[in-house]
Amino acid sequence: MRGSDQRLRITTAFSWRFVTPLLAGSALNPINSSLIATALVPIAAALHVSLGRTAVLVSTLYLTTAIAQPTAGKLSEEFGPRRVFLAGIHAVLVGGVVGGLGVDLSALVVARVLIGMGTATAYPSAMLLVRRRAEQAGMDEPPAGVLGGLVLAGTVTVAAGFPLGGVLVDAWGWRTAFLVNIPLAVVAVVLAFRWIPRDPAIAEPVTVRAVATRIDLAGIAGFAVAMAALLVFLMSMPRPDWVALGLAVLVAVFGTASRNAQQHPLPGLTVAAQAQHVLAHGMAAAFGLAAIFNVASLMVIVALIRARKLAPQRAEAREEEPAIASR
Repeated sequence: MRGSDQRLRITTAFSWRFVTPLLAGSALNPINSSLIATALVPIAAALHVSLGRTAVLVSTLYLTTAIAQPTAGKLSEEFGPRRVFLAGIHAVLVGGVVGGLGVDLSALVVARVLIGMGTATAYPSAMLLVRRRAEQAGMDEPPAGVLGGLVLAGTVTVAAGFPLGGVLVDAWGWRTAFLVNIPLAVVAVVLAFRWIPRDPAIAEPVTVRAVATRIDLAGIAGFAVAMAALLVFLMSMPRPDWVALGLAVLVAVFGTASRNAQQHPLPGLTVAAQAQHVLAHGMAAAFGLAAIFNVASLMVIVALIRARKLAPQRAEAREEEPAIASR
């Protein structure tokens, strides 16, 4: 009987209507992270920039996500996960419009920042929504199937970006790599409005200083500087910018020392809240490592493409050398 009651509670509390918008929102980030790779060469040709410069569109999203995701988790606790989820999806919608209408690389970078910020809110807010739903249903912990679905939506769907981007870019051009976010965001917003329960009203007035303190704004800023410096170092290859690497290491060491020097890292928070905070920063670190790996991979791809493009020119130059020497 207990097992059947548990299954009934899970089915009632975590219906497909509740779970679907959470899965859809969580899938937007990994899809966007891989989809853009299919549009880099057309973007470079259309905007008359080098292919290497378009790599910033990849690193921008990873850097923004690494910074915004732990921040979104804390903001979800402060303002409510549904509000943060919807705000993020609206940012994705705006990013799709900006990128689709962009006429230079700077506009596309702004679009990727908006998309990164927006998609980064989905996973932490979804996790908080699931946890609160489980508590309301009287469950000790969220069902493993729902958590596993969120993890898969937030990671494995990265593979869907390549074929989707290939079809869209080949059929309708590179702008579709951005414009595709408009219908996806509209669907996610409609589903969230219809099927995600409203957040409770905010009990007390919220000040900017109080929120900045509770979300650990100083720590987020330090993490952002370290990640940005590390990406600058990686993008500087094969002529490494050692100053950028030194800055990244210095900020990381200083931040770690500051944390260890504090006897109570998060005063006034419960053990559970402290654990959530640590988990959020752990997730950010994981995304940072993913960013490093993907940027490095992209740099290898760009180098191979450049070598392939230059190969005919070098062959022609080698053929012309004997003729010039004979003259």
